Amino acid sequence: MKSPIKTTVLSTILSLPILLASTQLSASEEVMHPGAKVYQSACMVCHVAEGRPTIAPPIFAVKGHVIDVYPERDDFIQRITSWVKAPDEKDALMRGAIRKFGLMPAMPQLSDDDLQAVAEYLFDTDMNLPEWYKEHYEEEHGEAPKEAQSE
Repeated sequence: MKSPIKTTVLSTILSLPILLASTQLSASEEVMHPGAKVYQSACMVCHVAEGRPTIAPPIFAVKGHVIDVYPERDDFIQRITSWVKAPDEKDALMRGAIRKFGLMPAMPQLSDDDLQAVAEYLFDTDMNLPEWYKEHYEEEHGEAPKEAQSE
């Protein structure tokens, strides 16, 4: 008669390769945040994440300016969603960007769910600040961006 302990140990050992393979599969299937998809399809055309901006401020600059004024997640998300629906020069946080690039057009084609997702993605995602931006920010504001101060 086989011992129950030996049977359990043997079945565990035999199932280990299957368990490891399934863990590797799920770890390699990187799930993209729904907001990242919206950002890539609707925002990234103008708001670059890398390189120098050409037609709108880079997304890390937008995030930095908004989070300075709206540091709480819910407030940040509300600000982003309401701004994208109806940008208003009188309520702008980035007046220099408006002088340089003009006022962002409203994005009525984005649903409330899409706006919520992209705002959550922006708040939740750490963004690297390139050296040129740190220098630019310091020239404009007299101090390093807050994200760079904590590095």
